Amino acid sequence: MMASMKSNFTSKSTDELFYDLGAIFKYIFLSRF
Repeated sequence: MMASMKSNFTSKSTDELFYDLGAIFKYIFLSRF
């Protein structure tokens, strides 16, 4: 997951990047609580 993010980091647009970050934060939040 993280490795694919790093490889696609420069090719993503700003909107896609923020969307991915939001999805990751949701995943972390749900996995903790």
